[in-house]
Amino acid sequence: MSGEIIGVLGKQPSWGIVLALCLLLMPAIGYAQEPTAPPPPGEVQRVIVVDPLATASGLIDQGNLVQADIILTAYDQASADNRSEDEDRELIFLRARILAGRGQHGDAEDIFRTILAHRPDLVRVRLELALVLFLQKKDGPAEREFQFVAAGDLPDMVRARIRRFLAEIVARKIWRFRVGFSLAPDSNINTATSSEVVDIFGLSFTLDEEARAKSGVGFVLSGGLDFTPVLSRRSRFTLSLDGQRTEYGSKDFDDTIISVSLGPKFLIGERNHIVGFGFTAFRRWFGTSGFNYGFGGELTGSIRLSARVKLDTKLAVQRLRFDSFTARNGTLFSFNTVLQYALSQNSALQGRFGIIREQANLKSQRNTAFRLALTYLRELPYGLTFSGGPEFTYRPFGDAPTVFGDRRIDYRYAFQVSLSKRDIEVMGFSPQIQYLFAQNKSSITLFEYSRHRVRFGLFRDF
Repeated sequence: MSGEIIGVLGKQPSWGIVLALCLLLMPAIGYAQEPTAPPPPGEVQRVIVVDPLATASGLIDQGNLVQADIILTAYDQASADNRSEDEDRELIFLRARILAGRGQHGDAEDIFRTILAHRPDLVRVRLELALVLFLQKKDGPAEREFQFVAAGDLPDMVRARIRRFLAEIVARKIWRFRVGFSLAPDSNINTATSSEVVDIFGLSFTLDEEARAKSGVGFVLSGGLDFTPVLSRRSRFTLSLDGQRTEYGSKDFDDTIISVSLGPKFLIGERNHIVGFGFTAFRRWFGTSGFNYGFGGELTGSIRLSARVKLDTKLAVQRLRFDSFTARNGTLFSFNTVLQYALSQNSALQGRFGIIREQANLKSQRNTAFRLALTYLRELPYGLTFSGGPEFTYRPFGDAPTVFGDRRIDYRYAFQVSLSKRDIEVMGFSPQIQYLFAQNKSSITLFEYSRHRVRFGLFRDF
């Protein structure tokens, strides 16, 4: 190896390590000495590497991967018995950077993820992970990691680069898939009341067993894809498909829903904010027959307020049709907005607000639902990721009288938590456990219910 290699770092390694390193490098670089003149052609210059980790890092920054690899190999052998945990982690990290520099992005990604599984607070590792994800065009995960990194105290130059990466992700994103499957024990698979008696026209009636809450274990398969081909430099066309199938032992409570949306989207500004509109439709089956369907249009917007803050909104209008209860046919108006904010390099907060107006033909079925939800996400040591938070929905119905005599007003309280193991993958899928508790209070007893649901499954977003 020719040329001079000198490393300087604030923390000095032990002299034993330096001496052992020099002995290991001796066949290649010889003894250190003060050169009095440039070495003759072909002769190797002799130097001492004072701090191998800092030196290797600098060489990787310069693109000198071969020299960095030689130093790390020698350091690994010389210090194997007395390295600290931090030095071990730094050595592994630098080797992953060399892999990334050689184009072995998948291997580098695995190492970066392993490090973050134990130390999710390491910003530099997270940035390198975001970069290799970006280079592999894994845009969904890359966007998430960049947003986490941006929550830190970064130099303006780094922050500007992250904004450019995020804008590029939006500009080039063509395919995205979501897949998950799980077992779901559920205390109330038909979201029915547990009450045995209800009042109708002032008289008490006993509910049939089939009309009350039932428990069961379901198998849930969910998935979706987004296809966004490029129309021009500032415009795209988006096709989104989503579906979910929940199957129980009894076919009467199976639940299937599919939805589709398609239309153009336009990129605006340096940060590639998105504005779009298009056609939407859905179809739902409950039990062994159709339940309802709808079709209409939507207006969407996605605004990157900063590298760590993103706002998504959707305004939609659909015509609703029910297979059996046709009195509920009508028009559905909905507005939803989601604000995502990266709190730190390993935590984020998401707020949701929505208004849904169901303008049914039957006046007593007309209702407006106001929904508010908050979700906190945090990456923990040992490869665990926690997310959870509350949700509240207020849903008043029309003033028209019903067979129950009272105007229906519902209050739904829910809380959901999930825990995933991000450092374990089965064919790219990560294990996750979710728990949901929901309780619906109503002015009409028949519509009151409570529900506990647990989902054990594997999920992947790519």
